[in-house]
Amino acid sequence: MRRHLRRTNSRHILIGALNDPSCLGALHAFEEAGREHHCLAVGHNASIEARREMRRPGSRLVGSVGFFPERYGEAVISLALDKVQGKEIPPATFTSHRLIKEDNVDSFYPHDNLISGADSDSLLFSHH
Repeated sequence: MRRHLRRTNSRHILIGALNDPSCLGALHAFEEAGREHHCLAVGHNASIEARREMRRPGSRLVGSVGFFPERYGEAVISLALDKVQGKEIPPATFTSHRLIKEDNVDSFYPHDNLISGADSDSLLFSHH
């Protein structure tokens, strides 16, 4: 992103990132270049870091697609119980995705303020 910013004079750039860390890194590059007002960004995962960024006044992160992996357990257990009981289970199941934005982040994640920065770091690395 830094190299791209050195080569372009574009004043309207949309960042569509594969995941939130990539999105936040790109936004950081724009800030380093003093060009943060030239972009808007959308991430993927609605991670706590992205949710915190969305809550920051003036943030250029306008949204992140949330797919709520924290809710997978209930659905997986339900499928497993159905299978154990000999019930027919579908060949595929899907989760609902939502665009998490500044105006709805608190309704989807009302308890983010209870998670400290150190706690969110351990959440990030506990999955790897």
